[in-house]
Amino acid sequence: MIAALAFAMQIAVAPPGVFSVRIGDRTAVVPIIQTSAGPAVAPERMAPLVHTQLRADGTGRYVLTIEGVSFQLSEQIPFTRIGAEVIPLVGAPFALGTRLHVPLQLVVELLPRFLTGTLYDPASAELRIVRPARVSTAAGSRPPDTAAPAPAPGTAGSPPVANPAPANPVQANPVQANPPQATPAPAKPAPTKPSPPRPRKRVVVVDAGHGGHDDGTSGRTRAGTLLVEKDVALAVARLLESELRKRDVDVVMTRSTDVFVPLPTRGQIANERHGDLFISVHVNASAPRAKNAANARGVETYFLAVAKTEDAQRVADMENASVRFETGAHVAKEDPLSFILNDMAENEHLRESSDLAELIQKQLTAHQPSFDRGVKQGPFRVLVTSYMPAVLVELGYASNVDDATLLVDKAGQRKMAQAIATAAMDYFAAYDRRMGIGTPP
Repeated sequence: MIAALAFAMQIAVAPPGVFSVRIGDRTAVVPIIQTSAGPAVAPERMAPLVHTQLRADGTGRYVLTIEGVSFQLSEQIPFTRIGAEVIPLVGAPFALGTRLHVPLQLVVELLPRFLTGTLYDPASAELRIVRPARVSTAAGSRPPDTAAPAPAPGTAGSPPVANPAPANPVQANPVQANPPQATPAPAKPAPTKPSPPRPRKRVVVVDAGHGGHDDGTSGRTRAGTLLVEKDVALAVARLLESELRKRDVDVVMTRSTDVFVPLPTRGQIANERHGDLFISVHVNASAPRAKNAANARGVETYFLAVAKTEDAQRVADMENASVRFETGAHVAKEDPLSFILNDMAENEHLRESSDLAELIQKQLTAHQPSFDRGVKQGPFRVLVTSYMPAVLVELGYASNVDDATLLVDKAGQRKMAQAIATAAMDYFAAYDRRMGIGTPP
């Protein structure tokens, strides 16, 4: 917030529409466009004066490099990563035509923080970049730490030779006329290239929803069997653990028995065990008074963000209701969504979480396409404190007898676990390709 206010004060005196960049005696004028989130610029407008490179992966992610400083960006995500640091932006990057636009803040506030010799003067709306001087290597000069080569003996400028060597060394030293042949040293074995260190195993945190005195939702199968959400979630979570271990993935379970684990603690477990993914398993249910409530069925996969529909908000409220079982739990009354943005770190994974949700939804509905309710977003408390790509999977509706029948079926549960495990591996493979990571030996 302080940074955003400081930035707003800086640009308050800037002339509308443009700012300038100066390097030495060269300048460039860069146009500014106004958006609802504030002024934005297209960094490529600074080229060729400023060394600027933009790499896109085709999915809305970019690496923007300005004078050697790299910013990792995603469209519609108001954050940037610089090295290991995640920094909030006053607005989200966006594509306009063929150009990526970023908040002016990135260029005039963040770039000077990370690029030595850079200063933004708000009074003149000028960004000044001073590049380090380069050492000349032209003829007649040499780098300061390179010693001049010694002149050959007998040439101008060479030191006098006190005892010049005889022209025929054999005559000068007849004892050495036929010196013994030296025994050649045994050839040294060629150095072996060290094997690259084996990468650490992936870690997936599997979270079985509810538990203990928190039953979650419930329903009846077509045969009248009682379905309890906490039991189905645990059964599928255990099977998912087994499937992931078969794929050489380490698994951390937030609960392996019928116990209650507070929602914030589940994320803390994931963070402490350095999870790569967080997958929370749940069962859905229709609102009791909803029209045709018993007919709603199908799979939904959620990632953390503000709900876009009333139904998504209803599902989040239903799953968040577990907070009532937490001793001393505090919920901000003035802003029911305030907990979502209580830390910027979880938001850097929003797009990754969306990708994971898409893959899980695709695998789970591969054999039941008519029951694909899609990927959605919602303010789920269990996802807030997990600083990694995180999703919540609603496997089906306990309030629908056909879904409930599938949910309690052991073979059906195994298929669900296999589908989620396959999606997790697909995510890891796609991530490695995107990052240019090769297959480990």
